[in-house]
Amino acid sequence: MNLTKELLSVEIPSLSPSDTGETVLSLMEEHKVGHLALVENGKYLCLVSERDAYRMETPESELGRAWYFAPSVKISDTLLDALDRMTSNNLSVLPAVSEENDYLGVVSQSHILKALSDLLGTDKPGSIFVIEVSQEDFLASEIARIVESNNAQLVNLYTYASTSGNLQVAIKVNVDDAEQIARSFERFNLKVLMTFSSQGVVDEVAQERWQELFYYINM
Repeated sequence: MNLTKELLSVEIPSLSPSDTGETVLSLMEEHKVGHLALVENGKYLCLVSERDAYRMETPESELGRAWYFAPSVKISDTLLDALDRMTSNNLSVLPAVSEENDYLGVVSQSHILKALSDLLGTDKPGSIFVIEVSQEDFLASEIARIVESNNAQLVNLYTYASTSGNLQVAIKVNVDDAEQIARSFERFNLKVLMTFSSQGVVDEVAQERWQELFYYINM
């Protein structure tokens, strides 16, 4: 699922180079965020953190333009792209830009994680799998058939490209017996990367990765 303009926060303001450190801290406190985008003439310059504001020479000093940390996401990127950049950089918001670096707004943790939660159906009982398959071999109907052969139903299916060039497929099913379905996937040469059920993580190697994802989704 790609980002959409509906996921961008219109309440969280941006900063301009003439804003002072005092203004930055006041806006962060008002909107309960630790980061704000610095924008000039509609173009995204960088992301200013609360720590940056405290390190300014005086509270009355202006931001100017000499800032360098500029993480962003494009509107064509996926929810998982945005989540990865936010968690890897410990960001409270992530600016979204156009292909020409026009500032479009910010994605907040609450917006993106609510969208991911809805997408994967984490509020419903059952199991979630992540499998990897080549783009040529991917057939949603085959995955559904394997799930149904185990007396289960497919709740959600979400695909995204991995760095290897294959597809990674996140699958939500309506039963807790994750191990039986995982074995079925493997019999049909579908590589199971991660398996999670409401009873716990089946694949212990993937446990830490799942804990991080579900911690943010359920916070």
